[in-house]
Amino acid sequence: GIYSEIGKEIIKPDKFFHINAPVYYKGKLYFFCNGDFDYPYTDAVYDYDGNIVIPQSRYSTMSRISQRYISFSKNENISNKGVCRIDGKEILPPVFNDVSYEDGFLEACKGWFSSDRGAYDLDGNLLIPCIYSDIKYESGSFWVKSYSNESNIHLK
Repeated sequence: GIYSEIGKEIIKPDKFFHINAPVYYKGKLYFFCNGDFDYPYTDAVYDYDGNIVIPQSRYSTMSRISQRYISFSKNENISNKGVCRIDGKEILPPVFNDVSYEDGFLEACKGWFSSDRGAYDLDGNLLIPCIYSDIKYESGSFWVKSYSNESNIHLK
């Protein structure tokens, strides 16, 4: 469990299998809590005041992809993933086979075996459509690779 510096209980002892180190975001501390890995709906996020930010009942699975971003699935369909922030705001809907945080943007995959990759900014706005086999960001440009060639897309 977690107790504050004045002894206030924030998260009950033995409620979660693992509580990650706190994350500071927009003036608040958040705790990502892992429940039982064998069962859905066991992970949650709490703030330092003990408020439940993301309840265990909201997502069937959650996994941190960076300090402030979480990959999630709803219902029992764990192959449909979305992204939310540690403060609970949903950024991408759960329609992707894979999502990841990559150097200041979100990479999403709609196809199987890493095909149909695209990029979104950290607010969920589409930057690169999900039609490429590979995406890299370097020196202010996205380098995208289709199944047949490689090209550079420069975004301002």
